[in-house]
Amino acid sequence: MPRGQRSGVARALVPSISVLMGHLSAIDCLKCVLKWCALLLALKMVVIILSNYPDYFPPNFRSEFFLGHEGHFFGVYSIAFFAHILSSRFALISASVFMQQELLRKFPLAHMRLGKIHLVCLLRVVVPSGLWMSAY
Repeated sequence: MPRGQRSGVARALVPSISVLMGHLSAIDCLKCVLKWCALLLALKMVVIILSNYPDYFPPNFRSEFFLGHEGHFFGVYSIAFFAHILSSRFALISASVFMQQELLRKFPLAHMRLGKIHLVCLLRVVVPSGLWMSAY
């Protein structure tokens, strides 16, 4: 297809998106739509994860997640579980902050510091506790 020409799908979508987005180019419109889709998907995942929290505190052994885990949910496993659940919440929230390019441009030092905290949280708590629990 020659440069500058659009396929039938692109011709159908771009004008309607352009109307919604104002005077942005087709590429800018597509980037914006993809960014919103990614944001909505991330929000959906956070809602799904957080909606299960009532079964975690205290552990509801009748819930689907805990079926079969009651026998070994003591000692180090329970410590790993609660460390994983609590630190993962921070990891999810801080990861969503990293997606905001505006914050990176306005606060580069804060972005770098949060990134270091995020990395330490992942490597010292989330991943090891997840690996420990995966053995069961």
